[in-house]
Amino acid sequence: MATEPERRNRGRGCSPFRTGVQELLGKWRHIIYGELRDLGSYCRMLAKARQAQRLGANLDAVSLEKMKALLSGC
Repeated sequence: MATEPERRNRGRGCSPFRTGVQELLGKWRHIIYGELRDLGSYCRMLAKARQAQRLGANLDAVSLEKMKALLSGC
């Protein structure tokens, strides 16, 4: 039985490998773009996530009320 990517690309001349690579890149596109704009941003995000997991909270988190006040001042 054919997989979903194989069914979608039947008759288009696309290989399942190429389709898989394209799907993977599509999922990571925003991270790749962020790295192009700010080198090391992904590693900093991972470090921040590890810190939040270790401490059980995000020390830089802002309350919803403060965020609304910041946004309404724009």
